[in-house]
Amino acid sequence: MLTQLAGAGRVVLGLDMRDYDDDGSFVEIAWSVYEGADPVEAREAALRALARDELPGDWALITWRR
Repeated sequence: MLTQLAGAGRVVLGLDMRDYDDDGSFVEIAWSVYEGADPVEAREAALRALARDELPGDWALITWRR
């Protein structure tokens, strides 16, 4: 998904990691922030964040802009 967003010229602004409980509730943690304007740099920053040890969840919410 990150590659497709960058290819479409979208800038990934950040990732929030989510961990769901059995009852459907979840905890969301801001995991990365990118403040630049380059789609490729934004993709690389997001990928580096996802490669960090001990991700605090199994789901990622991606925030992006044109």
